[in-house]
Amino acid sequence: MSQAEVYAEFLRAEGFRPVVDDAGDLVFKCEGRYYCVTVDDDDPLYFRLVFPNFWGLESEAERHWARIAAAEVTAEFKVVKVYPQHDDMQAATELFLAAEGDFRLVFERCIAALQGAVRRFCELMERGPRLRLVEET
Repeated sequence: MSQAEVYAEFLRAEGFRPVVDDAGDLVFKCEGRYYCVTVDDDDPLYFRLVFPNFWGLESEAERHWARIAAAEVTAEFKVVKVYPQHDDMQAATELFLAAEGDFRLVFERCIAALQGAVRRFCELMERGPRLRLVEET
């Protein structure tokens, strides 16, 4: 069974409806938002879960503040990386597993970590630049 089939079988058992995208990764919806499990058949002990495109970047100033907020969130949250991808922000959990299939043991925690990190990023973006602009005037 391919890695994509293993992930898809697990996601279906958890109540999700995964689809394979053009890159061969699995995309599914959870609580109204899309997530992606990266498939790497050459490394079944590597697990990557992505929360893509959760904050659009509309200006260089916003991109600047987003980098600052992303660095803070990445430092604050275990396993999560937050970073710009083209004109959007995305977050990912990336980990090495002890054994094939161990992603099942950490999946819920990865989703929760991503959701928490994204919430924190959004809070920083909504408060941070405005607070700094007020302080500067």
